[in-house]
Amino acid sequence: MGKKSEQLSYLDFLDALDKCKSGSDEEFEIYKGLVEYLESESEINELKETLISDEGRIICPYTEDVKYEDDMKFHIFPAFLDDIAAPFDNLAVMYMDRNDYENAFLLLQKALPLYRAMEIYNPALTYQRYYATLRLVECLHKMGNEKLALYYEYEMKYLKCDVLEEREYRNIRRLLLYLKKKGITPFIGYGNPNADILIVGKECAHVEGDENYDKFYKSNFEHWYETVFCGHKCTYKSGEEPYDFEHGNFHPINPFYKLENKKQSSKKEIGRPSATYYYYQRLIDKIRACRSGKGCGKSEIIDFFSDCFITELSDKCRPNNKNISKSDRIATEESIRNRFDWMRETDFFRQFKVVILACGPSYAKRIMEDETLRLQLFGNAQVFYCNQLSRWDKTLDKKIPEIQKVLYEGLYS
Repeated sequence: MGKKSEQLSYLDFLDALDKCKSGSDEEFEIYKGLVEYLESESEINELKETLISDEGRIICPYTEDVKYEDDMKFHIFPAFLDDIAAPFDNLAVMYMDRNDYENAFLLLQKALPLYRAMEIYNPALTYQRYYATLRLVECLHKMGNEKLALYYEYEMKYLKCDVLEEREYRNIRRLLLYLKKKGITPFIGYGNPNADILIVGKECAHVEGDENYDKFYKSNFEHWYETVFCGHKCTYKSGEEPYDFEHGNFHPINPFYKLENKKQSSKKEIGRPSATYYYYQRLIDKIRACRSGKGCGKSEIIDFFSDCFITELSDKCRPNNKNISKSDRIATEESIRNRFDWMRETDFFRQFKVVILACGPSYAKRIMEDETLRLQLFGNAQVFYCNQLSRWDKTLDKKIPEIQKVLYEGLYS
C-alpha cells in the first residue's frame, strides 16, 4: 500500500478488512499495510504519547478502555495488546498459506511477546500464546530448524499440561483438596467440571454394597483424585474405548461408554441408560437446540456429560423411595444437611450459570424456601426446579427457553 498506508488510521484498515473477501489477495495486502503501519516510527511515538500521561492514565486507543494506575507505572492494557498482536498473527497465517514460512516466523516472533503480556493480565488468554507457538513450530519444521522447533515444542508441552489443563481442572482441584483436608470422601458427581449446567438429582439409585455401588459410587472421590492429580486423565479418551476399571481405563468426566440413546424396557437391556439418564439426555438435547440453531435433534449416544455436571442432593443410595421407613427418611434428611455443610464451604458448585434441581419439591424444599442457603450453595446461578427425571417433567418444556436464554443470550446477536 506504500506511502498511502502512512495516511491511514488503524480504524481505516479495519474498515477496509470488513469490505474485502476473506482469504483474498486484497485482504493479504491490507494486512501487510496494517502491520507496516503498526511498526512505523510515527505510530510508536503516538502510542507512547497516548498511553502514558502525567496522571498515570492509560487509554487503549482503539477500544477506548481507560485504566488508572495509582503507582504511576506503565502498564499496557490487554485489549490494546490484542489489537496489535492479532494483525501480526493473522498475516503470519496468510504467509503460511503461501508457503512463505520465513516471513510467517518473523511475524509470530513479534506476536508471541504480546500474547505473553496479555496472559500476565488474564491467564485465561494463555490459549492464544499456545496456538501462536504451535504455528511457529510448524514454520521451524518447514524451515529445517529442528533444534529450535524442539525448544518451542517443550514450551508448548508446558503450556498444554501445566497451564491449560491445570486451569481446566482448577475448580474441582480446589474442591478435592478441601475435602481431603476435611477427611471426607463423598460422592462428587460425574460430567464436565467446567460446564455451565449443573443437574442435581435426589440420590444415586445403586444398592449399597453391590458391585455397581462399589465401582461407580463409593470410588467416585478416588476416581476424581486420580484424574486430577495422578495423570489418570491421560489414559482414557472419552467415547473412543470402553472403560476398564481393572486397568485404570475409567473416567468420571464421561463414565459410561457409548450407551445407546434408547430407554431401557422392563428387560433392562445392557448398553442402554437408566430412565433418569435417558431423560437427562433429552433435557440436554433440547437445550442444545438453541446453540445449534436447528431443531431439537436426538443424540445417537448418551453424551450429556460433555455439557453438564451431575451430582446428588443426598449421599444415601436407594433404587427408589417407595415405602421407605421413618428412620430412612430421617437419615436422608441428615445426609442432605451434611452435604449442604461441605458444599457451601467450597466454590465448586457456585461456578455454574444454570442449576437444575431435578429432585422434586420434597428434597429441594429447603433451597426453595431459603434464599440465603441457595446463594451459599449455588451463588448467582439461575436455579430451575423440576421433578426427579425418572420420567419426563412437562414443566421443563416451558423452562427450557429460559435456560437457553441464560446460556446463549447474545450468541447470534
